[in-house]
Amino acid sequence: MNTNNIKETKNISNINELVSSIPDKPRKLVYEGDLDLLKAKHIFVCIVGPRKPTPYGIQVTEHILDFIKDFNVVTVSGAAYGIDGLVHSLSIKHNIKTICVPGSGIHDDFFYPRVHLDLKHEILENAGLIINEFEPHTRSSIWTFPVRNRLMAGISHLTIVIEAEERSGTLITANLATDYNREVLAVPGNIFSRNSQGTNDLIDKGAQILVTLENLREILVQIALVYGLQVHRIKA
Repeated sequence: MNTNNIKETKNISNINELVSSIPDKPRKLVYEGDLDLLKAKHIFVCIVGPRKPTPYGIQVTEHILDFIKDFNVVTVSGAAYGIDGLVHSLSIKHNIKTICVPGSGIHDDFFYPRVHLDLKHEILENAGLIINEFEPHTRSSIWTFPVRNRLMAGISHLTIVIEAEERSGTLITANLATDYNREVLAVPGNIFSRNSQGTNDLIDKGAQILVTLENLREILVQIALVYGLQVHRIKA
């Protein structure tokens, strides 16, 4: 890998007004790829879920990504096993720009999980962005994942929770998005499934429920109106 591709910026306020407005905003960002993606007038949608999703969770994720491909959306996720990796892969498939926020340094030798190193390169080849606030040679650890969850929630207008266990990093992201006064959508699930305990609890506590794609469309339109954004993609 050519490490010259990895860059750093400390001028957060000029990059993304969403992340610069959170109370615990990062002091710097380390990135590889198209940083202008953060400056553009897109609807940033963070989509998260467990490392071991159910077939239902996978199907819902596929359904959502197929639906939002015609909207002015950039997806955000954490490159982890399971739903995160699926979000990035499906985004590329549907020609949706995607931002990857790994829980490790972004240098190839430290990128986590290793199994998604090819996916990292594929994101970059498709004009995406790899970004976080760690030094490039930072190893993943218990503390790095909550930090990256904060950034994912911070740069996104909307967070969609596909599935989540009762205690999980996915719920950390959702709770942070709520703290930042961002929209949170939770997918309801089987009351007997561990992967649905977290999402059903979010709904019980007042999170918006994703019942139909029309429900998602209404929220995207609402976000676009509030932030003065284009709702649909401009097709060439």
